[in-house]
This record gives sequence, structure tokens and C-alpha cells, in this order.
Amino acid sequence: MFKKYQNDLNQSKGYILSIVLAIIASYGVYIYCSESLIIHLSGENALFELSTALFFLISSVILFLLFRSTKNIFFILLSVVFFVGAGEEISWGQHLMHFSTPNYLNKVNVQNEFNFHNIEVFNTENFDGSKKTGIQRILEINFLFRLFCLFYGILIPMLMIHSKKISNFIDYIKMPTPKLSVGIFFMLNWFMYRLVLMILPVEKHIYYYETASEIFECIQAFIFLCICYEYYRFNLKKGSLIDAE
Repeated sequence: MFKKYQNDLNQSKGYILSIVLAIIASYGVYIYCSESLIIHLSGENALFELSTALFFLISSVILFLLFRSTKNIFFILLSVVFFVGAGEEISWGQHLMHFSTPNYLNKVNVQNEFNFHNIEVFNTENFDGSKKTGIQRILEINFLFRLFCLFYGILIPMLMIHSKKISNFIDYIKMPTPKLSVGIFFMLNWFMYRLVLMILPVEKHIYYYETASEIFECIQAFIFLCICYEYYRFNLKKGSLIDAE
């Protein structure tokens, strides 16, 4: 069993280093940036929001190319998920192209934006600004996204290592799965995010702390990009991309 973990780790060293450096550089803004710049970084179309959208978009393109080559349905499903994620992150370009939110969406969207994740039923807050609690949180997009990261990035790869039957079944249905040594960073990034919020000085502007949330989402998107690139390299090595061409 230990050998399986070691092999998993050895195959992912390059990605692990990239993710670690990304985490250090990103959360490091709280050390080497001024308070005003940190607050600016949490705004619309700022560095981390645009980077998150870009990482999701590149991941979507990679998965689409893999689907064209392999005809694996899981690739196109993930491609659609990440494409929607990229669009939602920047409200489908609303703040770049400056178009107004349709009235029907404006009435149900907590932030009055052209997106779906801020519709009240999916948002982390109600229209009155109160945080959702209990069973209300089940449909929160943030909650569902973190749940997806946990199951797809950590639980499934771990089960594949510990269960031959599950591993054989995943291989049978041809579902691409990340290396556990990479997927575990979904959880490590969350721990880092919570740690940063705990040690930040109090009584700062709300957007000073919102930047940490933007960084968290950006790192999660970057981890997915690393996973998708590994899928591409793996299929290229197998020759499936070359054969399709």
C-alpha cells in the first residue's frame, strides 16, 4: 500500500512544486502588498478573479480537446463544468462589456449580476444579508464546489488506491481521476485559507478578508488546471491524441 502512495507521489512531483509555489506566492500578498492593494485584489476583474476564470477556461479547452480525441464522455462533462465555472466567475463578461442585468434575473440575484451562482437559492447569503445556515447551505454553489473537490480530488483517488474493485470499476467506465498527491491540495488549500483568516489582523475592511476567498478559489482552479494538463500528457504519451489526428 505504501508503494502505491510513493508511486503516486513520484509521478506528481512537478505539479506539487507548482501548486506549493502558487500557494506561497498567492497568500503571500498579505505579507508583501499594501492594505489598499490587497483590498483592490478582491474586486471585480482583479488579478485573482480573472486568473480563476482563465484557469477554468484553459482546463475546459484541454478537456474538450481530449474528448475530441478519445470520445470519453467524462471529458466533455468536465469541460462543460469548467466552462460554466469560468463564465460564472466573471459574470459572463458583464463587468468587462458593461451590459445590464435582465430584470427577471435582477429580481432573484443577490448581487444584481448576470450570473447564476448569486441567485438567492445558490448564494451564501439571503437578500437581507444574513448568512445561510443548516439545510439551506446544501444548494450553495460554494458548498457544492468544495464537495466536488473533496469527492473527485481526494475520496475517489484514495478509494482507488485502497480498493482493487473500485479501481477496476473506475477503469472500466474510463473515468479520469487525479493523483491523490495532487488532489490532496484541495484540502490543504482550504486549511491554508482558514489559517490565513485566523491570523489576519482584525478590524480591517471586509474586502481585505475577501481577497483570501478569491485566492482560495484561484488556487482550487489552478489545481484543476494541473490535473487537466496531466490528463493531456497521459493521453499524449499513450498515443491516443496522435492516433486521433
